[in-house]
Amino acid sequence: MSYWLRVGAALLSSLILSAHFLRQGSLTAALICLGLPVAALILRQGWALFGTRLLLWTGVMLWVLNMVRGMAQGRAGRGEPWHRLAFILGAVALWTAASAWLISHKTVTERMRAPAGA
Repeated sequence: MSYWLRVGAALLSSLILSAHFLRQGSLTAALICLGLPVAALILRQGWALFGTRLLLWTGVMLWVLNMVRGMAQGRAGRGEPWHRLAFILGAVALWTAASAWLISHKTVTERMRAPAGA
């Protein structure tokens, strides 16, 4: 799998996380979700790549927590159907986990730590 497909998956996951935080009214968290992966691409520093991975794994936990909370307190608690909620948030959590795993590959880590002109 190419470098750009791996990075693109991480950027899409970050964009989805950013949209979630923006919808919740947290502009700061939304900007962090967008800015950290972009900083990793521009700066090509190990800390920025590590921060992006940490952001994505934290996002996985956020999606799972929202799924459980939404099912328990929301739909299932009121006797409404909860299957669609579980499917969508589960799929987003799996996508985010896959993108965090994909940017951990040596293809990405070697290229991120290479000089900018390489």
